[in-house]
Amino acid sequence: MSHNQMRIFKPIIRATFIKSLLQTPIPSTYRFCYLITYYICFLYLVLFSLSGNSLFAQSYYFRHYQVEDGLSNNTVYCSELDRHGFLWLGTKDGLDCFNGYNFKEYRSGDSTKALKDSYIRSLYIDTSSQRDILYIGTRIGVFRFDPLKEEFDYLLKTKAVVNGLTKDNNGRLWMISNKKVICLDLEKRKVLPIDAVKRLEATAVCNTPDGNIWIATAAGTIHKITTHTTGNISIENHNVFENNPQLGPKWIERIFSLRNGKILIGTSNFGAKLFDPDSNKLKSLITYNSEHNGIFARDFKEIGDSVIWMATESGIYIYNIQTGTYQNITQKTGDSYSLSDNAVYTLTIDKEGGVWAGTYSGGLNYYAHPYSNFEKYYSGQQTDAISGNVVREIAQDKYGDLWIGTEDGGLNRINSRTGKIKRFIATGKSTDISYPNIHALLAFGDTLIIGTFEHGLDIMDLRTEKIVGHFPEKTKTSDEQSSLKSTFIVSLCRTPDKNIYVGTRLGIYQFYPHKDVNGRNFEPIIPELSGAFIHTMMLDSKDRIWIGTMGNGLYCYTPSTGSLQKFTHDPDRETSIGNNWITCTYEDNLGRIWIGTEGGGLCLQNLNPDSTDVFRKFTVQDGMPANTVYKILQDDKGFLWISTSRGLVRWNPLFTKKDIYTTANGLLSDQFNYNSGFKDASGKLYFGCVKGMICFNPNSFSDSKFTAPLYITSVQAEGKEIANWNNILENQFLEDKNRDKTPHYIDIPHKKSSITIEFAALSYTAPEMIQYQYKLEGLDKNWTYLSSNRKVYFTNLSPGEYKFRVKATNVSGKWNDKETTLYIRILPTFWESNMAMVLYTIIGLAIVGFLFRSYHDRQKEKNKRIVEHMAYIKEKELYEAKLDFFTHVTHEIKTPLTLIKAPLEKITKQIDSYPTINKYVKMIQRNTARLIALSEQLLDFRKTEVAGYKLNIKKIDIRHLLKELQPDFKALAKEKNIKFKMILPDEEVIIEADKDALTKILTNLLDNGTKYAEFKLESGLEKDEVSNNIIFYTKNDGPLIDEENKDRIFEPFVRMETAQSSSGAGLGLSLCRRLAELHQGSLYIDTKLQGFNKFILTLPITQKAIQNQI
Repeated sequence: MSHNQMRIFKPIIRATFIKSLLQTPIPSTYRFCYLITYYICFLYLVLFSLSGNSLFAQSYYFRHYQVEDGLSNNTVYCSELDRHGFLWLGTKDGLDCFNGYNFKEYRSGDSTKALKDSYIRSLYIDTSSQRDILYIGTRIGVFRFDPLKEEFDYLLKTKAVVNGLTKDNNGRLWMISNKKVICLDLEKRKVLPIDAVKRLEATAVCNTPDGNIWIATAAGTIHKITTHTTGNISIENHNVFENNPQLGPKWIERIFSLRNGKILIGTSNFGAKLFDPDSNKLKSLITYNSEHNGIFARDFKEIGDSVIWMATESGIYIYNIQTGTYQNITQKTGDSYSLSDNAVYTLTIDKEGGVWAGTYSGGLNYYAHPYSNFEKYYSGQQTDAISGNVVREIAQDKYGDLWIGTEDGGLNRINSRTGKIKRFIATGKSTDISYPNIHALLAFGDTLIIGTFEHGLDIMDLRTEKIVGHFPEKTKTSDEQSSLKSTFIVSLCRTPDKNIYVGTRLGIYQFYPHKDVNGRNFEPIIPELSGAFIHTMMLDSKDRIWIGTMGNGLYCYTPSTGSLQKFTHDPDRETSIGNNWITCTYEDNLGRIWIGTEGGGLCLQNLNPDSTDVFRKFTVQDGMPANTVYKILQDDKGFLWISTSRGLVRWNPLFTKKDIYTTANGLLSDQFNYNSGFKDASGKLYFGCVKGMICFNPNSFSDSKFTAPLYITSVQAEGKEIANWNNILENQFLEDKNRDKTPHYIDIPHKKSSITIEFAALSYTAPEMIQYQYKLEGLDKNWTYLSSNRKVYFTNLSPGEYKFRVKATNVSGKWNDKETTLYIRILPTFWESNMAMVLYTIIGLAIVGFLFRSYHDRQKEKNKRIVEHMAYIKEKELYEAKLDFFTHVTHEIKTPLTLIKAPLEKITKQIDSYPTINKYVKMIQRNTARLIALSEQLLDFRKTEVAGYKLNIKKIDIRHLLKELQPDFKALAKEKNIKFKMILPDEEVIIEADKDALTKILTNLLDNGTKYAEFKLESGLEKDEVSNNIIFYTKNDGPLIDEENKDRIFEPFVRMETAQSSSGAGLGLSLCRRLAELHQGSLYIDTKLQGFNKFILTLPITQKAIQNQI
């Protein structure tokens, strides 16, 4: 990678070579020749050093935008940035406007206000007025474009491509077409004749800060055109190649004015030159590329006072005018962060200092200003790329070289002096690593121990870079092999007394490279961890080893004493460790132990001095991006750097705020890897992820001070752009002093009251990091936070006036107090308009008259209802009095009846010897029982009326109960010559009910049937599986009850006229219905059955939770 090139210290090599020349003994006969050789070599090396700075300069990583991202075409000829920060691009197939998130395309169309040619070859933005105006050069001429009105004006037709555009201080537009200079008076829309430049084969044009126009030609000349106050034009000629006549084409592709008035000249074959108009001196900057071919320079941009970016056919050159050094940035095959194409046509610098590079076939490239400068190591086809993607282990040897172990590509060594990368892969040879999946590295002295996945340990000699040992050895006996239960080496640790501990998938072992007293290389230690997955081991400042396991928690082991302390997660204890899956441990500069977990967040141990088993947890609720922590490091300023599964965190534990870095800030991936990180002696931090490794100096980080301008970019109603929104929003693009403070409303019809508002803060460095807040006054009471979305939707807004307010942060998360506003007016429907109000008034008066006229009728109706209510009250009082009377009488009668019943039963037992009076006594007995039953019935009814009847729910076989009742009613029916039939199922029918209440219901229904039947009485029991109910019915052929009285017969004390001859008080059916309802059932009569009265009882088989009384 280019990062590695910056570490190639070739001047050291050159200095060493010169020193060897000076120290070499020189024979006197050849001393002169040696001196000549020495000076030639010294001069060559000095020149080579100056021209070769590109080999070890800083790294440049580019973001790419192509047609798949919304770009009109991958050929970008020209680019400009307007005063607001929008980037305008001219491509082979349209004009694009980019806001950092999406591209807005303008292509040729049939409208009179549309662009007529999509081939855009040149752009110029006029910022001299209050609003920016674009001038666009195409194959058929020049167009003027107003971005707010989105209208194109066809200014001038040409027969060839317009290659260059600029404007002078007199309001004239200068352009190059078909090698001719054209000067257009914009006010008169007229081409001005300029005799002085008619014969020039013009190729490029620019204006300078002093107001002069410069023309370049195909013959290698440049010409200064000055317009005098008299209106006369003079020309000053300069031959670029006059003092350095090179062979070949002298075509000048581009001229560019620096802020100091000097002119940069880009040629087609001889690179870039710098011309000073004050001294008329010309200087060649860069002529040839690394392949010794002439450089074709197409564009320039000035950064600061001394740095020039050059767009060429050989990539980008970054040239320092003061030192004369440069760096060449080119495309690298397979490198997704390099230039996408070496043919760079245009350069633009945005307000944050980022550089945009348009290429011929690679689309648009962006180099962001490095607020957070992450150097990247990743896999690729280049020789200076690492050999794998998933970086697991990072270690540094005594020579300062870095060793990178990957899980998919073997081992890499980064030379600290040259920056070169050497790869070590598994080839099967005994001197090469045994397996490409590496999980642990330990460097000490001239030894590197390498832990692999299921292939044991490799021992490398750092001097020879060869594997000199592999453990366990394949020649070991079965007994010796059994000492190491797993060859999956996960972690390594070396103590101050030089003991080496090996963490495996199945416990911890002490490693003896030269075998122990028992002849073994591995000796198991800590029996409590014999089957544990030892994920990480860390030696702290007290020589304790912190051991993190996967699933078994955290352990603290003291080798000197053998003591072992265990920490596990307890869901019932808030101060326990986050969970038992430990990914990493770290001791900070205050001696505190930090623990990373998988899913349990970040933990800080021993906040309580009296207890070590106390942990404080930090999770997503505390501002962490994820609950999985992979690695913890601390920089020299005390900040913790924490790699997670969703980005990198920078955190000062003294404060709550956490800075989160993602791919938007330059990371290779948001997901890092287990326990993969390292801090070198210089303070640089390294973190491994699933796509390589990043390296950075924390001290070089800076927060962005740039405040991104925030604009509303689109207003849509029902999915279509509102016609007049551009005119309304023109106000937001004006400077504060020119801005109209009067609210200008966008009027939206009520039928289109569902609107979409889109906005963008123009920051290109990391637009994904910008956050937004909005509020619609008139609808919202509070601000609504948006983490990424830039569109807000409002549905079916009510008629009225609204104020939309939006604000944003910068890329560092700092909120900008300056808001952007939009005033919206939702127009009312016709029914809410003024005309509708008049109609409503007329209708209202008519309604008032109608109401007044009907007042008397309502009063009359009210009086009638009062009379009816009084009648109802009297009737109710009468009913209550009647019921109370019957109840009182019943109580008075029941006592003497009970007293009569007992002696009567004794008489009945002895009456058989007196046959003459036997029948009379039995008659008295029957009527006494009847009176007692009637009394109890009345009392039961009274209980149901006053909510005092309690149910005793039990499981009852209703079929068995009916069988018990059947003989009595069958005998009664026979006495009355009634044909009685009872239909029962073959199997028992169990229901949940109160037996006493159920018996009363069935007895009353059967008694009612025998009482009123003439010839036939039928009853039956059915089971409805669908509704989970039982149905019991009785039907008789007695006097039919009509439809009008089918509910009335269930009222208390009601008896039909046809039933007056029968005895009874009219309470039986009323009581039955009340008891049925208490059982969550029903009782009703079916009058539709021809010739029969059918009473139907429905009861649920199982009772839901019911009250014991009503």
